[in-house]
Amino acid sequence: MGNRITRSGSPKYKGGIGLHTGGITKRRFYPNVQKIRVFVDGTVKRVRVCSRCLKAGKVQKPPARPNQIKASAEREARRVAEEVAAAEAARLAAEAAEAEALAEAEEEAHADETPARRAAPAAKPTTPDAAEPPADDKEK
Repeated sequence: MGNRITRSGSPKYKGGIGLHTGGITKRRFYPNVQKIRVFVDGTVKRVRVCSRCLKAGKVQKPPARPNQIKASAEREARRVAEEVAAAEAARLAAEAAEAEALAEAEEEAHADETPARRAAPAAKPTTPDAAEPPADDKEK
């Protein structure tokens, strides 16, 4: 390669073509386009996509097998159902704990009263007519 000169300076950096690094015609920079399978409107198609778009996540690749789509959707639905069931169970447990705490508080409030007081019926009001005669009248 005696007559080939390696050009690695600013002319090559600015777009010179091959050995004509200082020429008028500049070289063209093409995008890195790949032909891949992607999801487009719910179907799988072969599309030419640049590597920048692939890295940025602008297109969604399909799974390796079509059955995986259905399986992943079922898995997601099952996961959501389990989360809902767990939240409902936690809510029911919290309600039960709250009801138990209220029952204990009521029990403690009634514990101060004596058993006789709690069981004794309310006293009936007496009127002067219903009063017993004095003890002296009984002896006569």
